[in-house]
Amino acid sequence: MSIVNPHIHVQPGDHCLFASLRNMLKSGFGIDMPEADIYFCCDGMNVEYHPDERPFWLGLSGDAMLRHFDADGPVRLRYSFDMDHWPGKRQLLDEIAAELAAGRPVMLFAHSGCLTYHSIYRDNVSRPHVVFVYGMDPSAGVFHIGDSFLLDYSGTVHSYQGSASMNDLLEGLYGISFMAASQPVYSRDDHDWKHVLQKRIASFLDDGRQAEGGSVRGLQAYYAFIDRLENAAGMDAEPFANICKEVYYCLRIGSIMHQWTYFMQIVQEYPQQFRHGMEHWTEMLEDEHSKWKKHLLQIYKTGLRGDRARWSSILHQGRLLLDRLRDLLNRFVDDMSVKVQG
Repeated sequence: MSIVNPHIHVQPGDHCLFASLRNMLKSGFGIDMPEADIYFCCDGMNVEYHPDERPFWLGLSGDAMLRHFDADGPVRLRYSFDMDHWPGKRQLLDEIAAELAAGRPVMLFAHSGCLTYHSIYRDNVSRPHVVFVYGMDPSAGVFHIGDSFLLDYSGTVHSYQGSASMNDLLEGLYGISFMAASQPVYSRDDHDWKHVLQKRIASFLDDGRQAEGGSVRGLQAYYAFIDRLENAAGMDAEPFANICKEVYYCLRIGSIMHQWTYFMQIVQEYPQQFRHGMEHWTEMLEDEHSKWKKHLLQIYKTGLRGDRARWSSILHQGRLLLDRLRDLLNRFVDDMSVKVQG
């Protein structure tokens, strides 16, 4: 039996997980929650660095972000990253069908190489990605999916709304999330968003912030990440170039560059809440965004050239940018018109 939500219109966003949540809240519950608010509810800025497991990568797992959203967001979530939870494909498809029949989209975490509906995924390195399902036709072997963050080669974000091979997507599936059936209560009360935002920033700036297993969180994760990157200078040209590409991608998607994007959105959404006003903070944040963008391009180009002699100098620039980030966030919190404790 075919099930599809005919009224959904997929909106592109700035990150696959946060944009998917925004689309799901809108279509499933009529909640119009800004993507930046979702980002901070998910604690997206408090990335983790696991030096022993992934010395040249940092980020925050989907599991951790959904756990924070479940606690601070407007709806409760039920999710799993253990695909063995379902004895077989039939049971999983039945559960997805039940959610869709009730008018609630379903979030899927999948490796992009299995998203065969677009060449950008078929022709490039497979990476973790998030889409959501708003319909399905088992007899035709298709899901109807929304992809809110389809990034092309030029860096332009598109959206995709249409069919996707059910077998291909299930082959790459590594996580799934459902939204609670009960009708949520949601208000964009100023106190609520400020409380969450200030809590996230305080956590990010906490010098002693440790994650489980000896890893590091927040700002200290970035400092530790840069310290470990010093080792890349001793590599041969090809592995050094690959590390630079991974670092570029890592800092561009889901970490520091997204952080600047969502802070700019917050200022634009709540301009009256900052004593120095929207224009002042937009200019400040855009300037930092521009500096980091140039820094990331420098890392990428250094890898292409194999210029390991300049590596320590580039990493030193990164530490100076982190110092600027710390100082700016302290001023940002101080500039909020109302302080929230707790």
